[in-house]
Amino acid sequence: MKIIIYGAYGYGNLGDEAILDGTLKILQKIHKKDDLLVFSFDPRETSSLHNVKSKKVNIHDLIKSDKVIVGGGGLFFDAIMRGYILLILVSKFLGKEVEIFRVGVSETKSKINRSLIKLAFNMADKISVRDKKSESILRSYGVSKNIDVLDDPAYSVFDYSEELKKRSDKIESIGMSLRLTNDDAVDKNIEDVFAEFINYVTKKYKIKVYFVPFCIHKEALFENDMILATRIEQRLKNNEGFITLVPKNTEDLVNIFKKFDIFIGMRLHSLIFSTTNNIPSIGIAYADKIKHAVRKNIRTIDLADLTFKNLITEFEFVGN
Repeated sequence: MKIIIYGAYGYGNLGDEAILDGTLKILQKIHKKDDLLVFSFDPRETSSLHNVKSKKVNIHDLIKSDKVIVGGGGLFFDAIMRGYILLILVSKFLGKEVEIFRVGVSETKSKINRSLIKLAFNMADKISVRDKKSESILRSYGVSKNIDVLDDPAYSVFDYSEELKKRSDKIESIGMSLRLTNDDAVDKNIEDVFAEFINYVTKKYKIKVYFVPFCIHKEALFENDMILATRIEQRLKNNEGFITLVPKNTEDLVNIFKKFDIFIGMRLHSLIFSTTNNIPSIGIAYADKIKHAVRKNIRTIDLADLTFKNLITEFEFVGN
């Protein structure tokens, strides 16, 4: 059986690459790797990172395939959903089996997008989503097919353990994954709060702060986490206490997370990595998925409520 996997792969987002790692791990329990082909923005990079066949989206391979898997990840939001919906509709027109795989669905105010989601999902042969919120949204749009709620594929990267991460009584390192939002006022507040926070903890507690960019996007600048890292670093009084670690791949990420005693994350998959490794974590909820797609209940601060005072309060609570 020839299977195509289509998601947000090859764009420089390590969260999406972790999704693909997990997806391949799940699929290879029942399918041969040689039967899998990943449609990617950067096929050479995808093949190198995941040791899997990869090509740009093309009709030739779509026609030759037996099954199309769309997912996983948060693919169904206004900015990008129509590309994935189009592939679903074309695949069904060509008579292919279509599985929508462990995706996230965001609410849309567009009547056209709601109708397209209803059409595409009701045509799919199998549907799974990564959280109950996504299931609820689909039902409200009129999707009547069976919907399974399953973990984000990135969870399959790890052998999950309930054991808490062992650490010394003293907190020695904090990991962070922050992002821009494409809103100048909000982004300025993120920069202000975290510059003040890092100056405070590095001076008072002599803690090392490690910034982990989960996305260095190849097209959208506001998705490049290094821009925010640079802005924050320029405002620090003690640059030696702030270290940026750029992971090369998912395996590198796994090793990096072993350094952290506490983790503060905006990127969903950074929080999946931290909570799966039982690192006490604080989520900065810039979107609903931060609250709904993380397996464990964690301390969260809504982005609208992000202040230095609130962040310090949560940090001191988690650190005790």
